[in-house]
Amino acid sequence: MIHLRDLLLYIISVYSRIKGRGIGRTKLMKLVFLIDYHAIKELGSKIIKITWFKWLYGPFSRAVLDTLDVLEDEGIVEIEEIPDIGRFYKYSKRIVLPEKYKQIVDRVLNMYMETPLDRLLDKVYNLPEVKEKKIGDIIL
Repeated sequence: MIHLRDLLLYIISVYSRIKGRGIGRTKLMKLVFLIDYHAIKELGSKIIKITWFKWLYGPFSRAVLDTLDVLEDEGIVEIEEIPDIGRFYKYSKRIVLPEKYKQIVDRVLNMYMETPLDRLLDKVYNLPEVKEKKIGDIIL
C-alpha cells in the first residue's frame, strides 16, 4: 500500500508536467478510483487504504477531498480557481512511488489522462461495479 497523499501528489505532478496545467477535483477523484479499480484487477487488492462509495456523481471517497484540503492548507499544492469552472491543483516536484504500484498508476494515467472529463465519467459510471450499486453502497 501507499499513502493517499503520495498518490495524489504523484498524479498532480505528472498531470501538471504533461498537460502544463492543473487537474480538477473531479478528474482527480475518478483517476484515483480507476487506479484502485485496476490494482484490484491486477494485484488482487487496492493500493491505497480508503473506501469507495457510490455517491451522486459516481465513485467517491471523502479521504481524497480531505487529503486535498490538507495539501492546500499546508501550501504544498498550487491552486488555480477558475470562476464557474472549479479548482485545479498543480504540483511541480517529483514523487517516487514503489515500482510495483508505479506501474499500475502510470498505466492508468496513460489510459485516461487525455480522456475528456465527460467521457471519463461515462466510462467510470458504466463499470458494472459502479452501475449495479445504489447510492451509499461500498464499491471498493
